[in-house]
Amino acid sequence: MLRTDAVYAVFGSHTDGMRFHESLVRAGIPHDICPTPRDLDASCGIALRFHADVAGAVERIANECPVPVRVLRRSRMTNTDGGDAGKGA
Repeated sequence: MLRTDAVYAVFGSHTDGMRFHESLVRAGIPHDICPTPRDLDASCGIALRFHADVAGAVERIANECPVPVRVLRRSRMTNTDGGDAGKGA
């Protein structure tokens, strides 16, 4: 099993999420738009997911951005085939 670390940026509104997405695109930070994991937050429904390696850069951009952003970290164990370790076949 491997440990994967993902970091999520969550927002109060879809518009704020898309504005922050644009800021990350301009900065060249790789990320994905995804549904907000419900175990992390009950926000507007979208989140931006990125690898922990770029979390410092994302947090710096979040601090400079006029959009309210919460950056949350999540760790999980995965099977070597990429599936969740806690899920059955």
